[in-house]
Amino acid sequence: LNNATASTGVSDPSCGNYQGNDAWYSFTMPSNGEVTVETQTGGDDTAIALYTGSCSTTLTEIACNDNNGASPASRIEITNVALANQTIYI
Repeated sequence: LNNATASTGVSDPSCGNYQGNDAWYSFTMPSNGEVTVETQTGGDDTAIALYTGSCSTTLTEIACNDNNGASPASRIEITNVALANQTIYI
């Protein structure tokens, strides 16, 4: 994962109780198109969303989860070879 950055101008995720103050990470999807993203929480309620696209143009949400991991953590599992080698934003 790359270092976190703050954001502005991106629509709220489609899940969770979004209250602002987000942080962004990015990674390159493995060639098999499989990835699991999970939050580790110290008791804070989390939600996560994954996006494709470009930070300088338009991001498209491809997955969103609120509390599918060990509560109150969130977890997304994706298997989609069409996303192989693309930059994915969290």
